[in-house]
Amino acid sequence: GKDRDGEVVIGFYRHHSHDVVDNASCVIQGEFNEKIVSAVKEYIDKYVAKYGAETLNQFGASAYDCIYALYEALKQAAEKDPSSVTPSVAASALCETLKGIFQGGFTFSGITGTNIKWDKDGYVDKAAVKYVVKEKNK
Repeated sequence: GKDRDGEVVIGFYRHHSHDVVDNASCVIQGEFNEKIVSAVKEYIDKYVAKYGAETLNQFGASAYDCIYALYEALKQAAEKDPSSVTPSVAASALCETLKGIFQGGFTFSGITGTNIKWDKDGYVDKAAVKYVVKEKNK
């Protein structure tokens, strides 16, 4: 969410309240947490600047990560075999190439989690990360 100054607030609930304590710098979770919070804030700021806050929801972050996971997988496929990722490759062949990447140990870190993996059946394996995003002092 945004506070009265328009700043993104991401954090944890204050004990026995609905107030969110901003955790841009967390001594407990350290650098790992700071990287995620920074990426989420950047995503929210860019999204709201372009599309407004009315459509901002958790599905946008998932779609954002999906696109970048595909991008990274395609880059990896092209590094292994440049001819496997060209405009003339059949959709079915590209699908098989991507399945091989995703099911072959590919990992991705984005704004919805880090070290996201896919198993041999294509199911996502990632740790649950929960952040509360709301207006400051509410």
